[in-house]
Amino acid sequence: SVVTPLELHRVSVKPPVFWKKRPALWFAQLESQFRTANITVDQTRFDIAVSSIDSEVLEHVSDIILNPPFALKYDTLKERLIEKYEGTEAQRHRQLLASNLELGERAPSQLYKDMKDLAGVDFPVNVLKTLWLQQLPINVQQILLSSSKSLEGLVSLADTLME
Repeated sequence: SVVTPLELHRVSVKPPVFWKKRPALWFAQLESQFRTANITVDQTRFDIAVSSIDSEVLEHVSDIILNPPFALKYDTLKERLIEKYEGTEAQRHRQLLASNLELGERAPSQLYKDMKDLAGVDFPVNVLKTLWLQQLPINVQQILLSSSKSLEGLVSLADTLME
């Protein structure tokens, strides 16, 4: 059979189970599937998202599920879940500043990644760099502070020094 340009092909969406630890990343993956399947209708996006969320999580958004807003249902659900499980940007910044994220058994690059994920995009890079450096052994800090490398270069150098 010949396929004409007028024929529509349905692409199925298979959303992963909701990730409480990284809801923004979960929504990014879900939205990627929406783009692939050309799903743009708010109600459809909302319904697919709701069907991927377990009952424990649904309890936190039951008001939205049972009485959804007239418009922007999906965005309302998304915002609430991200705020609930990742917190606001200010909360994440306070958590980063108050937390004692330690190097432990992690590579310096993994510690930096974890701190950067917690900080978000608007956190001052120079403050993040300082917080990260403080978690490294003194001898490594001294070598890195004398280097003119970019932050990414320092992270890589720290990994090499700690091997």
